[in-house]
Amino acid sequence: MENKTNDLWNQAEKYRLRARTALEEKNLSETEQLAQEAVRLFRKCGDDYQYTKALNFLGVVYARMGDECRAMDYYLEGLEYASDRTYYDIQSLIYNNIGSRYQEFGEHKKAIYYFQKALEAYRQGNFEQEADYWNSTFVCSLNLAISYQKLGRPKEAAHCLERAEEAMEKTSVEEFRLAVMVIKSSICWDNGDRGFVKEHLTQLMKLCGELNVVNDYLQNVQELAAVLKKTGQHASWKELLQMVEEVAEKQDIIYYRLISIEMWMDYYHTMGEMEKYGRLCMKHARLSQQQKEVEHRERAKTLDMRIALREKEKERRIAEKKAETDSLTGVG
Repeated sequence: MENKTNDLWNQAEKYRLRARTALEEKNLSETEQLAQEAVRLFRKCGDDYQYTKALNFLGVVYARMGDECRAMDYYLEGLEYASDRTYYDIQSLIYNNIGSRYQEFGEHKKAIYYFQKALEAYRQGNFEQEADYWNSTFVCSLNLAISYQKLGRPKEAAHCLERAEEAMEKTSVEEFRLAVMVIKSSICWDNGDRGFVKEHLTQLMKLCGELNVVNDYLQNVQELAAVLKKTGQHASWKELLQMVEEVAEKQDIIYYRLISIEMWMDYYHTMGEMEKYGRLCMKHARLSQQQKEVEHRERAKTLDMRIALREKEKERRIAEKKAETDSLTGVG
């Protein structure tokens, strides 16, 4: 039995690692399938910690795919498991991820609430590696800086960014360097420092070309687009949109194409190219209808999955009851 459990765990871990690689390679469909298998096997072999982490990972995957309902389902399920078992590190991850969803929707007050909850959980956790603590502090502080800046509170934003940069010096989070530079560019511009963006424009565009979807790809490029628009860097803005369009075509996911089109619409409207803007409006309407149909199908699949899981759980309880009862006497 122990060997079987170990085999299951090893298989689950292989699926988890393959899912992570698929996500880094921007293959979301494959990531979803592999992550689902990892969740199933970690639960089957009884590793609650890895199962909870896998639930959070699935939430991340569905959020990237634009399926907010399923993403939140997995986040909340993972949060319940993490809270019951005092997995403070996973609690903080999930709080941060929920905050990121609100942040992307422009609900920055709610986002700040969840980022602060994440920081509280970090402080309660016992981190085996000091780097884990600084990684967590960095991510939450950076997200707080972004939301405070969006709310027009640059002092709080600058304070949080300073804390994020301090944490960044103590650990290795190079993949977030673009996000740091983007929010710093926005804060500097609003505070009258007009030279920062021009001085770092080449580096900003280079980092964007290297950006990985695993780390909030769409949010980062949208933030950078807003900075380039605000600072009048129109040529770089257009170059950025071409990069996003290539990623959207590669993903072949309607949600990504919708975001790409919305970014182009903003560009053409700003530049006064109304004919191109109008054509994209019609294309956006068609894709929105397709997205709605996809969401309906996904919700139906979710219902099927929940019903199937409930039936399996019922069968498991019946089997356990039979195993505990003598078939001849009916006595336990």
